[in-house]
Amino acid sequence: MAQTDPPKADPPRENEDDNSDDEFHDARFPAEEEAKLLEESNACKDQANKQFAAAAYSDAISTYDRALASCPNYLDYEIAVLKSNISACYLKLQDWKAAVDSATASIDCLDRCLPKPKKAEDGDANSGSESKEGAVVELSGDDEEEETKQLEQLQQDDARRQAVKRIRAKALMRRARAKTELGGWANLQGAEEDYKELAAMDNLPPSDQKIVQKSLRELPARIQVAREKEMGEMMGKLKDLGNGILKPFGLSTDNFQFTKDEATGGYSMQFNQADAELVATRAAEEGILDATKYGPTTVHPPMGCDIEQGAIQKTLPKKDLTQSDTECLNLDIAVPETSTSTSKLPVLLFIHGGGLVIGANSWPQFDWTRIIKLSIEKEVPVVAVGINYRLGAFGYLTSEELRSAGYKANNGLRDQRVSIDWVHRHIRDFSGDPENITLAGMSAGGASALQLLHFNTSTPLCKRVLSMSGTNLLISPMSLAVHEQGYKAAIQAWGLEGLSPEDRFKAILDTPASELVAKLPPSLPIGLAADGDAISTPPSFAGISDRSSSGYLQGSSWCEEILIGDAQHDTSIFAYTMAHQSKDCASRFTTALQGALSTHPSDVVSHILEAYGLSATTPDTEAWPRVLEFLNDVHFHAAVLAYASGWPEDGTAYVYYFNETNPFDGPFKGQSTHILDLAYFFQNYNEFLTPDQQEVARAFAEDLLRFVSGKVPWGSCVGVGKGFSARVFGPSSQKQIRRMANEAYGGESQRRSVLQLLVQEKGVKWDELAIVFPVFVGSYSP
Repeated sequence: MAQTDPPKADPPRENEDDNSDDEFHDARFPAEEEAKLLEESNACKDQANKQFAAAAYSDAISTYDRALASCPNYLDYEIAVLKSNISACYLKLQDWKAAVDSATASIDCLDRCLPKPKKAEDGDANSGSESKEGAVVELSGDDEEEETKQLEQLQQDDARRQAVKRIRAKALMRRARAKTELGGWANLQGAEEDYKELAAMDNLPPSDQKIVQKSLRELPARIQVAREKEMGEMMGKLKDLGNGILKPFGLSTDNFQFTKDEATGGYSMQFNQADAELVATRAAEEGILDATKYGPTTVHPPMGCDIEQGAIQKTLPKKDLTQSDTECLNLDIAVPETSTSTSKLPVLLFIHGGGLVIGANSWPQFDWTRIIKLSIEKEVPVVAVGINYRLGAFGYLTSEELRSAGYKANNGLRDQRVSIDWVHRHIRDFSGDPENITLAGMSAGGASALQLLHFNTSTPLCKRVLSMSGTNLLISPMSLAVHEQGYKAAIQAWGLEGLSPEDRFKAILDTPASELVAKLPPSLPIGLAADGDAISTPPSFAGISDRSSSGYLQGSSWCEEILIGDAQHDTSIFAYTMAHQSKDCASRFTTALQGALSTHPSDVVSHILEAYGLSATTPDTEAWPRVLEFLNDVHFHAAVLAYASGWPEDGTAYVYYFNETNPFDGPFKGQSTHILDLAYFFQNYNEFLTPDQQEVARAFAEDLLRFVSGKVPWGSCVGVGKGFSARVFGPSSQKQIRRMANEAYGGESQRRSVLQLLVQEKGVKWDELAIVFPVFVGSYSP
């Protein structure tokens, strides 16, 4: 077996992963000690090579393992060579699985030495960081000695690159052969992928080239046969399980429908029953679930991630994620490295936003890595859980026809509840404390978290709730009559008007989920439903702000604390997603306001219009931002105060105002925009922020983590008057990081008091003012 010794130069650390799981990977031995260890490792490797040549393959593996034990763990190239050699031994022993594992370990090490080129992102087609191979390097020419050094370095780099490519080819050949021998759909597909990569290499000897080409000709047919066999077996097993076994999961064999795609040979499976169920066990024949990868997202418009990052006005590299209408209810769990199953850490269970129509826990802005590291650094370690839930029509479409057939309303909300049940049951295995859960959400996620406190249950769902710029007073449950009209519009868009209910259901189940989403009009009313089951009645400002009201949330009996806040310009999300509503907005707003306050003297309407600088004839460009100010004051700020002032006296309420301004180029730069607090909390935009902005981000995250950990983040809020207290974050442009505000309006809060004074002095009710928005939106005509 040929051995390859590397050039003497250390391997270049190109694109090294700063978030390596091995925190000691970068710790290096002194040069003298490193050389000694490497000499010991090479001596073992030489001995193992001789054992391999003598066909003593098991002995060779043991000796290679001793070589690995001596080799410093940061010498990725040397480790890769040893792992590849071990793979060759396992091939000789026909231990195909071990051969695959060793070859994969070798390739992983080589990827750290010389990462595979990535596809260029939009706008980065000419990026110099993608690949250094083939680049033209200009030498200085001014200093002969320096030029000689540069030439030597280039030669060393090229030698290292060629060595890495050579070992990579060997490891790929060994892994591909082992996977081919293992057989099975997944292994054969993996072998084909390896052979395709090998076919693109320019350093294969002729003998290997022949093997590669032969394999690429033969594998597709074998893959097809394996796929047909395994899918057939899977369907047979599912059907043979029978109703008795499936019953604990709320299913029967009649609940499954398999559809074969003749073009790909694959199958799609759809549920005829819409309820999410907590899976108690995993059948042995299902194999091991690979939980190291993100699962499919729920079905939503494909540009969803771009839309949300567009609201932030700064994009992060997107991940390659799949969607599924059945395999989408996945959790993303992040755990501190040093935790154990007995740690019992506080749990942060996060519900993403997106207006109940877009979103996924695996989007890059929701990456938990940095926030978990910060929690450790600040000595408030937490376990974080991000959930997926069904969105759009899949999560919230309902009608009398659907409910009569057994399809419940509010599936998205029920999915969230099932996720909470899963966390209660299993989070101990991930170092979490099921009795110390903070249910959190942003925007529509915050509204969902608060709505879950209204859920008809005596079982405590969480110990604390955290709502960021979103309440169910804005995203409020709609009546069944409104949903009925939405269902009719959906049926019309899908072209199913003339069918019987049974044929309609069949047509919906038979239609690809992405096609259903694409055909739905944007104006379709999608949201929570006051179905009398999961949601008995819609919440109101009067009920939420009154501790003694029967309309107040049931969860206040078991949820001890609430932390709730808003951003100064939360309605930037309306300007971004509903720009069409600016048409004739002044006159439409005036009409809506007059209708909502028809029982009050006309001077009340006049006072509001004057306070916001509006009249029925104000031009759209001037009027639209002022209409948004009114909507912000009612549906974001007043909603925050309603929850804080109505929270039970035996509990604790905390309020925050996020006044940090958006630093990114775009129409909302300089405003404290919607979901900017999310970007700051997760810390995933820090490299794009100035030091002062980073300080605000860290302060905001630290305080929220303290709350999640059960510590006092700042002074609590006791009512809107004398006992009011709120934490204010930013603006860093004015050298403001965090401070306290003792007044709900004006001063440090930078919030308008116009409407609050009318409520106090003129008897105007917040629920009357809340009517303006839906009436205004409904009055739009293209």
